[in-house]
Amino acid sequence: DEIFNKLNDRCKLLIRFGVGFDKVDLPAASRHGICVTRTTGANKTSVAEMAMLMIMASMRKMRLNRLTMESGVWAKNMGVELAGKKVGILGFGNIGVQLSRYLSGFSCDIMVYDVYRNQELADSVGARYAELDEIFRTCDAISIHLPYNSDTHHLVNNQRINMMKPDAVIVCTARGNIVDEDALYDALRTHRIGGAALDVYAREPYPANGKLMELDNIILTPHISSQTYESLWNIYKKAIDIADDFFAGRT
Repeated sequence: DEIFNKLNDRCKLLIRFGVGFDKVDLPAASRHGICVTRTTGANKTSVAEMAMLMIMASMRKMRLNRLTMESGVWAKNMGVELAGKKVGILGFGNIGVQLSRYLSGFSCDIMVYDVYRNQELADSVGARYAELDEIFRTCDAISIHLPYNSDTHHLVNNQRINMMKPDAVIVCTARGNIVDEDALYDALRTHRIGGAALDVYAREPYPANGKLMELDNIILTPHISSQTYESLWNIYKKAIDIADDFFAGRT
């Protein structure tokens, strides 16, 4: 309301650069008669590529091997291949679908979870729908692409992490609070799972002295999944197209 009040009814449209509504007070926007939209799908390639990279880097223990090299020790920390593995995707929107297409090239068994199901789309990329518990119990890698809301807050908690196979990895490029960072830290510290990679955090910027920094089996990046030249241009272009459609009266 504080921000919307300053607009003095000049603003009719708010375009979110990204895929989430979580940074916008939607009821306040409605009270001020402001339509809210987002640039859905514009960054799907960039984020899906990042998720793919993080899955493979986690499975091949890239951080641990880098730290081993820096210590002056010539030792080989063995990982596992992605090819033929079972991969779970939480959230089957634009990004989840794009990641499925990439994974199909590695002959992966792709399992997806979403509250809204599109069977035809899943069949087209060789994925099958599954419940959360099955994904956490059976998958070798899990990638999170869900929106953040009250239903997904700490969806990945201690209970679900404990279901995972001891060599499984989990990746999140969606929103930080979907993952309970304390539960993940405990699982990684005690090596109950194989590894993890996060691009998003409950608190951003993530503090340099945060306890996840202590671990050698997690890859941490500063919310850069959509930060490519191609992705940003796609977002800008889509925002302009949305504004044009809105003021021209198109849906």
